[in-house]
Amino acid sequence: MTLTLAIIGSICAAAIAAVLTHRLTSRRDQTNRRNDLRIQYLLTAYRTVADTSHRDLKPGSENARAFEQGLTDIQLLGSNEQAEMAVAVGKALAKNGEAMMDDLLLSLRDDLREELKLEPLARPPFHIRVVGSD
Repeated sequence: MTLTLAIIGSICAAAIAAVLTHRLTSRRDQTNRRNDLRIQYLLTAYRTVADTSHRDLKPGSENARAFEQGLTDIQLLGSNEQAEMAVAVGKALAKNGEAMMDDLLLSLRDDLREELKLEPLARPPFHIRVVGSD
């Protein structure tokens, strides 16, 4: 009788452990997938905003649409501070036709480096623009 109870107890404990392990692994995998997706979108948004900063954007152009999408993605997936900066950039563009994006890019860069477990950089981003002469 005790042997039977010991076997049943062991089987029950193993089943409970298996279920808990599965749930914890599934939760961890879901969190990792969500973080990976967030990083991918924010990297693309960073590249797009950086590429279009300090350039003239023509309304309706492919670059302008990509820039708008980048700001939208930052509002959706960025930190609260980044979302507010993206809104401020959009409002400044609508009002003045230009906006400073350096603080937004710095915040995105620093957060992405932290997420990717890269060391922080002391200097702000420097964006090179090659201008040809006609």
